[in-house]
Amino acid sequence: MNDKLVVTGYIIKSVTYLENDAIVTLLSADGLLTFKARGVKKITSKLARLINLYSYVELELTKTGKHYILTNGTVISSNSQIYNSLDSMCLLGLISESILTFLNEVDISIFILFNDLIKAINGEFDPFTMTLICLSKISLKAGYGLNVDECVKCYSKLKIVSNSFKLGGFICLNCANGEALESVEYLKTVRYVFKVDEENYFHHVISKKLSIRLIKEILEHLSYCFDYPKLVFSDMINNLY
Repeated sequence: MNDKLVVTGYIIKSVTYLENDAIVTLLSADGLLTFKARGVKKITSKLARLINLYSYVELELTKTGKHYILTNGTVISSNSQIYNSLDSMCLLGLISESILTFLNEVDISIFILFNDLIKAINGEFDPFTMTLICLSKISLKAGYGLNVDECVKCYSKLKIVSNSFKLGGFICLNCANGEALESVEYLKTVRYVFKVDEENYFHHVISKKLSIRLIKEILEHLSYCFDYPKLVFSDMINNLY
């Protein structure tokens, strides 16, 4: 007996399979779901519109054996304007890639992050700030967040002057032997992106220059922790910015 499923979410990955099919990954409030989309690479396919990257869709799937198969659906929002911006494509690609690479479990908090990133890219907020927040929360979810409440060496909350991804967080003046001293703005920003809750993601805009610096630093941190997996969009970020 076939099991049917209706699910709503964002298409975050689509890989060509055989000649005309695709293996597609959807991010929903319940997590990640991978399914087969048969015949979608054919010009005449009526299902092809349902698997465009970053589209927000409602899909009807049928489970056949171990796999779900796409049978029907509706495009709620194509988000087609994203394709007109290289920044938008890179930032969404980076977060999609990070979710798929660094997280074993995905819950509604990750869906909310991605949904807010879509909103930011569509003009509701600064996309670089939101990308930085996404990456910080992914780092926390993966178990590699930073201690931004105290010095990681002596646990003092006073005279915080540096941050070490290698050591796992903030460092105070007394313990900053050889560590680069950072500006107050930098330290406040690091603390903010790791501590901010989802109700306040759109509260504060971080400068593009600082956002990009921290995006690169967190990516390097995660890549080190995961033994440097191949990340296409990470390379693009480093080359573009």
